[in-house]
Amino acid sequence: MLQLGAQRVLLPTLGPRHIWEKSGRWSTMQSSLFRVKDRLSHEYCLQPTHEECITNFIACLNLSYKSLPVLMYQITSKFRDEPHPKHGLVRGREFVMQDLYTFDASVETAEETYRRVKTAYSDLLVNLGLPYLVASADPGNVGGLISEEFHVQADVGEDRILACSKCSLKFNSELKVASSLCSLQSCPKVFNEVQGIEVAHCFLLGERYSKCFDATYQSPSGSKLMFMGCYGLGISRLLAVCIEHLTRVAFPDKSKDQITQLRWPVRIAPYSGSIVLQKVVGLYFE
Repeated sequence: MLQLGAQRVLLPTLGPRHIWEKSGRWSTMQSSLFRVKDRLSHEYCLQPTHEECITNFIACLNLSYKSLPVLMYQITSKFRDEPHPKHGLVRGREFVMQDLYTFDASVETAEETYRRVKTAYSDLLVNLGLPYLVASADPGNVGGLISEEFHVQADVGEDRILACSKCSLKFNSELKVASSLCSLQSCPKVFNEVQGIEVAHCFLLGERYSKCFDATYQSPSGSKLMFMGCYGLGISRLLAVCIEHLTRVAFPDKSKDQITQLRWPVRIAPYSGSIVLQKVVGLYFE
């Protein structure tokens, strides 16, 4: 994040109902939001993501085009009312996430920021020794122009990624129209299915939220809407995926029940080495 020029912030866990109603997500995310009321019956949610909060804040700053792009990120606990939490850290109702929000002056600079963040996520996964694939995905209730997921192949993965056997097209099976994205006329559109765990997600939002909150900047020709992006990296899930993948690679001939040791990536292992004491075979007395 430092290499991207991003500033670290800490956004509130509680989100008031009125800012979530501005974006329309108070109702569209109804099933996954944890909701609470204060003593005056004002409604809030435990924010699983912070597009509304950060855009509402940026809109108050009256920024100049000279101040853009702005990149802000945080690493905090998030809450989501998952219907079927399972596999420990892989899917839970509380999880640690790094979320990044970007604000640009034009769609061209927003696309460049998107590419830079995508490259940063790719470099991180390479440094952790995790083979990954990037798949086009449905933006869902987040919305936006582009949505791409980073997946690590795993038997416990719940996502089904379809990869074309000839071209580079990859997409989440939930994205029904993705096969039409291939521009090769000779492409047979024969897809191989891979099970994966999503560890990161990139969204190019465009003006989806800046319109709702009137998040504008001052340009030489007047006030203009900002172009946004949002990005998420599942920190707690990534820990589980590292152990799942690297331990399986270290013990390919053993079943899951037979594996009694864990393997960590060197970059995040608690120790880079261990001291083994010599076994005492006898006692000596003078």
